[in-house]
Amino acid sequence: MKARACETLGNMHENAAVTEVIHALASTLNIQNHGRKSKSSACSTLCNISERVPTDDIIKVLVSTLGITDYPVEFIASNGLSNIGKNPATYAVIKALLIGLKHENSSIKANACKVLDNLSENAATVDVIQALLAALRNGDRRTQENACKALGKLGEKVAIDEIIKALIAAVANEDENVKDNACRALGSMGKKAATDGMIKVFVAQLGYLNFDFEYLAQDALANLSKITGTNPVIEELLIAIANADTGIRESACFTLDMIGEQVATSEVTEALTIVLKDDCDGVKSAASYALESMDNVAVTDDGIKALTMAVRSDHSYLKISMFFSRCLYKIAEQDLGRHLNLPFIDKLRVYVRGGYGGNGLKKYGGIGGQGGHVLIRGKRHLTLRNVYEKNLAKRYIASNGEHSHKTCLNAKSGENLIIHVPLGIQVLRDNGQLIDEINDIDDQCIVAHGGDGGNYKTYFQGQSGEATMINFDLKLLADVGFVGYPNAGKSTLLSMLSRTQPIISSVPFTTLHPQIGSVLFDDGHSFTIADLPGLIEGSHIKMGLGSRFLKHTLRSKILLFIIDINGFQLEFRSPLRTAFDSIVFLTKELELYEPLLLNKTAILAINKIDQLDNKKKLTELYYSLNNYKQILSNEYEDKWCPKNFFHFKHIVEISGKYGTNCDHLCSILRHSLDEYTNREQKKIKFSLL
Repeated sequence: MKARACETLGNMHENAAVTEVIHALASTLNIQNHGRKSKSSACSTLCNISERVPTDDIIKVLVSTLGITDYPVEFIASNGLSNIGKNPATYAVIKALLIGLKHENSSIKANACKVLDNLSENAATVDVIQALLAALRNGDRRTQENACKALGKLGEKVAIDEIIKALIAAVANEDENVKDNACRALGSMGKKAATDGMIKVFVAQLGYLNFDFEYLAQDALANLSKITGTNPVIEELLIAIANADTGIRESACFTLDMIGEQVATSEVTEALTIVLKDDCDGVKSAASYALESMDNVAVTDDGIKALTMAVRSDHSYLKISMFFSRCLYKIAEQDLGRHLNLPFIDKLRVYVRGGYGGNGLKKYGGIGGQGGHVLIRGKRHLTLRNVYEKNLAKRYIASNGEHSHKTCLNAKSGENLIIHVPLGIQVLRDNGQLIDEINDIDDQCIVAHGGDGGNYKTYFQGQSGEATMINFDLKLLADVGFVGYPNAGKSTLLSMLSRTQPIISSVPFTTLHPQIGSVLFDDGHSFTIADLPGLIEGSHIKMGLGSRFLKHTLRSKILLFIIDINGFQLEFRSPLRTAFDSIVFLTKELELYEPLLLNKTAILAINKIDQLDNKKKLTELYYSLNNYKQILSNEYEDKWCPKNFFHFKHIVEISGKYGTNCDHLCSILRHSLDEYTNREQKKIKFSLL
């Protein structure tokens, strides 16, 4: 009944703004026996009346209400005062709140600060600033927290020495909420507060155990570097990355990463290069991220050497950094394997020249020998690394033809030079023109013809052989090609299905080059599978380590998608992708690289089902696959939606770690490959008719 009466009075607005009504509503708020509903209604009624007639009496009652230990009532009063404060009656509200800040009741103090926080710039008076300063210095935890929030809202307008010193002291407070809000307030003070002292305060917070607060300090330093110029911040961070505490060193490196190219000086890159030799894996990883953010400025010979040493000593952390990829590409441009013993080569550029033709013998009409040709021929159990190591100079020159003489008028031709290459090679000219493909041991092609021997047409002068640069581009010939994000369990599955023993780790990008495995059945039947480095978003435009190996999917008869049922997250700053997200984005990457890939037979292996607590994620994935058109149109941006979508011939739930359903997956792959062979044979027969 009381609550309904209060609501009726509230609807009367200014007509109810009489002393008797205000006193009655105030008594409702102060009497302890009244319930929450009655008090909330009384407070709301006062707020409604004050919107039209914000009298001093109503404001005083609302300020006193801030001390009621009932959150809904406090909240209504705070909002009411905030709304009044935005109107011309601001002075009256501020005056009442200043009294509230001096009140003995800690709840009234704290909520008064909160209201001033809501009033923002309207409350930027000298009296308010002094009152907030006193609350920050002497208030309880909640009052200090709200005072920091209010000062943060006022920003540069209150950036005076006393406030800044008080906020710096608050950063050292034991209460994390006070620390957090003091840090935020300092960050809002702008150029006036960007002093060496404040920079040191934020640097001192690096390595703090609370991740959110540590990130705030890093973000504040990044913003300060934009305001003050990077030099003061760099000086402190360079001291920090040499600190004895590993947490501080790691956090300082991540701060440099956040600032990015602005700090890309030789002094910083040299310091980070030294950190790559750190004993702590996390510090090394953070340093590689920082170097990555500095773009190609950091890719120096010293940086490459330091990174190489770090990788050799630890095969996990650094491989997740794009800086590692950039270094690999630079190494490849300078000289393959000059700094790092690259385990896999799928491209090789060589010089080839046919032999010179021999001179003819004009007196007797003798004809010189033909110069030898340079041929490419396929060979099993061979890699491009073998080809490279056999001829480090990468120069192939065939033999010259012999000269004609009177005892042998038809001179002997020069011997052909045969370059044996692995199967699956495309032979290309420098302009990208395809010369031929080598897919079988019987396949061969001439890449440089020998010169003609001297005869009457050439005035008996031997001719030069053809000389050119050619490129070997390896596209692996595997029956089944794995497709998946890093750390989806591809290498684990490869080791389970075949006798291959790849490096297996919980860190993304452990697989740096393709692995080929062979699955052998009891009846002698076998097929090959290729584990390719994990793709990431942007692989079609050469982002990540998997970009170089997308081409290998072109030769696979079947694509086996390996998806982590828990989703994928490249690193902590990247968004978490669900299992269905993974399928969508991988499909889009393949489509952007080569749309015809979507015509291949595809099988989906849902991995890591051993980690499932329940079937919810599996149910959601199957629902998404069955309703993919609707979900793509409603939940994904157009740029991420593939024009076509894989219709998976089979979907298998597996655990590569424990071998669950792996035998069943093998049987499905074998059956699918048999169907592929039958289809191809029918095509051949049809073409012969």
